Amino acid sequence: PPSSQQQERDIQELVDDEKWKKRLARDEVFSKYYRPSPSEQKEIDVLASQLNVSSMFQSGSTAAGLLKHEEGKQGRNIVLKRGPVRYGGENKELILLTHGFILVKARQGGG
Repeated sequence: PPSSQQQERDIQELVDDEKWKKRLARDEVFSKYYRPSPSEQKEIDVLASQLNVSSMFQSGSTAAGLLKHEEGKQGRNIVLKRGPVRYGGENKELILLTHGFILVKARQGGG
């Protein structure tokens, strides 16, 4: 039988799956006129900070363009789902946004 830790992880995974399914089921977030809620915008801001988007923005990075809203630009992104994937033989994190995605090298230590 699975250990109690494994059972807790399985339950948490189910809860996370439900949370992501709810986000994906909201058609309005795909509209070019959608305005992110304060918590959705904070999530994007934290992600931009973690990925050091300010320096990427200067170099014209696609990730920076997806995370930084420019006035007059339609279609703001929110995080729809994120999680670990294996790509090119490496562990990565896939961050699915409403108008694109970002694939980043997974951080060591599971964090």
